[in-house]
Amino acid sequence: MKKLICILLSIVFLITGCVERKTEKVKDTSDNIIVSVSKLPEDLVMLDNKMSEKDLLLSLFEGLVSQDEKGNIIPAIAESWTVSSDGVEYRFKISDDALWSDGSEITSGDFIEFFSAILTPETTNVYDSQLFCIYGVEDYRARKGRFDKVAIRPEGKDELVIRLNTPCQDFLQILSQPVYSL
Repeated sequence: MKKLICILLSIVFLITGCVERKTEKVKDTSDNIIVSVSKLPEDLVMLDNKMSEKDLLLSLFEGLVSQDEKGNIIPAIAESWTVSSDGVEYRFKISDDALWSDGSEITSGDFIEFFSAILTPETTNVYDSQLFCIYGVEDYRARKGRFDKVAIRPEGKDELVIRLNTPCQDFLQILSQPVYSL
């Protein structure tokens, strides 16, 4: 019996000793973005409450404005903005170096298309009430008007103007959320 155990141990030792173990080199990921999601999203328009997928939006896209690590509003696609003295009109200057992945420039018209798409009554958008501060949005969502009555308009290709119903101190905070990334 001892002889059989010794033979088996010798065979196991020989087999494991002859196996070449491959070790993979760990890639340098310092220039990569690594995001862990439990399931890939169906699309990249995430107007629902799936918070883990919002991290993906933050990694891939930008909005007009963003927040730094301290929560301060900073430029993103808009290099600057001004607010009217009465606090109801916001003018965003689109950065000259704002480009799509194919190299074409991002324009104010792209934001018109974006807001039109996320606010259309046919789109399920759990965040729509955040934008009811924009003139015409609530009526448009309730099918009481057309999108051209919503106070979001381009001024040339590099300026976007948004007019609110009344001053909203949190408007830039709202726009900095991942769901408003282009």
